[in-house]
Amino acid sequence: MVPGKIIDRYFGEAGFAEPMTSAWAYYEKHARLEASRPDMWGGQTPTDTAVQQLANAFITEWNWAVETLLRHWESPPTTTTTGL
Repeated sequence: MVPGKIIDRYFGEAGFAEPMTSAWAYYEKHARLEASRPDMWGGQTPTDTAVQQLANAFITEWNWAVETLLRHWESPPTTTTTGL
């Protein structure tokens, strides 16, 4: 499945108007920030290509983890305003 579509599918089924647009943007940004940290590269400054490759790997792994968790749910997630 295309990255981002996994989360969109579940949250879209729950009735969200724009399933996870802002969350997905954050998800991609976080992957790139993590991938660009010098400590991820043994203290070296990575190239833009290397950062993008690692960010893509993070997204793939995170998607796999989320899909694994969500496929065991009997129904899609819901929202609540209680306690906000």
